[in-house]
Amino acid sequence: MTSIKNRPGVLQSLVAPKPPEQAKAALPKSRRQAVSDGFERPTRAQVPVEGEARATQASLLANSTEQLLRLSPGGTGVVAQALAAQGTGSTGTLSEAEQQEGYEILSYNDPEKLDAWLAAHPDPAKRAAMMEYLYQFPEAMGALLSEPMSEEAKANIGGALGHAFAAGKVTAEQIATSAEYTWDSTVYGEVIGQSHNPRLITTFVDGVMASTGHGDDGRDPIRAQAAAFALAGLPPAGLDTYLNTHGDTVHDILSIMNGNSEGRTQEALGALLSSAAKIRHGVRTGSVSDGLINLFMEAVPLLGENPASVQGATEFFMAHGDAMLRNPKFSDETGFLTPAAEKTLSEFWARTMFQGSDYENKDEFTQWVSEWLGDMTSDLSAVPRGQEATDGDRADAVRLGSIVGTLETGFETAIERLDQRNEAITGMVDLVFQLKDLIPGMKFPGADQAVDVTVDVVRDWVVGMLTDDPASPNAAVPFHDQFAFDLDNQDLRESYAIGRGETHDNDHVGIR
Repeated sequence: MTSIKNRPGVLQSLVAPKPPEQAKAALPKSRRQAVSDGFERPTRAQVPVEGEARATQASLLANSTEQLLRLSPGGTGVVAQALAAQGTGSTGTLSEAEQQEGYEILSYNDPEKLDAWLAAHPDPAKRAAMMEYLYQFPEAMGALLSEPMSEEAKANIGGALGHAFAAGKVTAEQIATSAEYTWDSTVYGEVIGQSHNPRLITTFVDGVMASTGHGDDGRDPIRAQAAAFALAGLPPAGLDTYLNTHGDTVHDILSIMNGNSEGRTQEALGALLSSAAKIRHGVRTGSVSDGLINLFMEAVPLLGENPASVQGATEFFMAHGDAMLRNPKFSDETGFLTPAAEKTLSEFWARTMFQGSDYENKDEFTQWVSEWLGDMTSDLSAVPRGQEATDGDRADAVRLGSIVGTLETGFETAIERLDQRNEAITGMVDLVFQLKDLIPGMKFPGADQAVDVTVDVVRDWVVGMLTDDPASPNAAVPFHDQFAFDLDNQDLRESYAIGRGETHDNDHVGIR
């Protein structure tokens, strides 16, 4: 790819005030665009080094002074003046040679060169000074940090940027401006997230979301994805606060990504959900914030089959599912799930348990679900047969029945609406095989009870039931009544059955 320095007028055109679409058109081409247009980026072997580099950079700088002067509107900016006077002076703690190295980083539009420079200069003050120098040209930095780079480079650059921002070397205005000049803002969002600096992250999110109007329909999903990647870098307490104080922004991010397969929607969603799973107040206090619940309920319809988003959702549910289901936004005081919760949970099970997405922690999640259901059943089975159940026990029995009802509906959804019959069978077999040890009385009609229940026995039974009655996939769910049989108390049995029946039979569950 040709470097910026060899394309006259590009650097100054980056910063000259113009409408967003014209500004985007003025940006240097990305690596992929450059290849398709016949340009070739100089290799590292072609970049001059040591004494030759200094001479070349000095020559480039001298030849580009007029261009650089134009980088600030009117040519009167502080850095433009410093560059014009360069030769004996320096900016911040950078030497003249280091400023020239910074110029080359921008001119070649290569984040790996910046990563290498930062790696060679571990001193935080020196790194902050380089970021200060580079961000005097925020539009060029927006272009630079749009380029593909390694995960290590994202972390290294993000860390340096976070420190520079905290030290006041890079301003909020420069971050907001740079966010306007990206062709792949998702990469920039990941870099910003790696800073783990709450003020920097929220500044970037505000800037990138203010520019979502760049899309043809006024809703640019790429920039929404960038915002999600950035928010995923917030510390857990900071993310929880943001979810609860900026609910409208989070809603906009998710709604703009909703139904749009362009770019990295599901990957960004997975990063945000995985980060939210690290919020621990729900475990500590037995409660969960409204912001977390809203995130989950809006995220589930976006999951699709991408392993990153599905895994993020399972991590979230293992961290917050139990507390979330006891929140008034999910279930009332009698244990019945709200219509929105039924719909969300049914789709959640369909996407995580009963479709073909092969995510990393699938076995762990299946085991967690079985133990979770087993623990709820065990607590309720401790209530003696003749004892009058408390209102709290009845509510827990209704809630358990409601959860089982959404599991059944999720299974049916995967078969009937997602066309994932084989995958749904595999998910059901895996779940039942885990449950068989937690529900000792579970029987399979037609199976030889003298023989251990194996995976093959379970699979044969589920497949057989689906084959015999393909119009009623819920008949292939062997555990829907089994939980009730394990409850000695008749009141709790009836409460469980009411919760399961009402949830399963409601018309408003399933895929949207």
